[in-house]
Amino acid sequence: MYQAVRNKNKAAEVIVHPRVSAVISGNKKWTQRDRHVHKIRTDGVYEWRRESGYYRQSKVENTFYLYKTTIGRKLRARTEQGREVEAKIGC
Repeated sequence: MYQAVRNKNKAAEVIVHPRVSAVISGNKKWTQRDRHVHKIRTDGVYEWRRESGYYRQSKVENTFYLYKTTIGRKLRARTEQGREVEAKIGC
């Protein structure tokens, strides 16, 4: 994955963390992945996820899921004004 991102854009940085069981590559020069693995080992995976924005994304996804389960997959009101009110009530 790191290589695919690098091929697209040299300046891009990957924010998806490697697996907890990942190991450092062993090369003399550390790669971005090696730094991520080292950070996970030293600070823990939860700290790394918090810094990378993982929890912020998760919070948005959970809020959207809660909205869909409360309101449903589609609005039921027939008029535009009714749909607007229904959406506000759902939020």
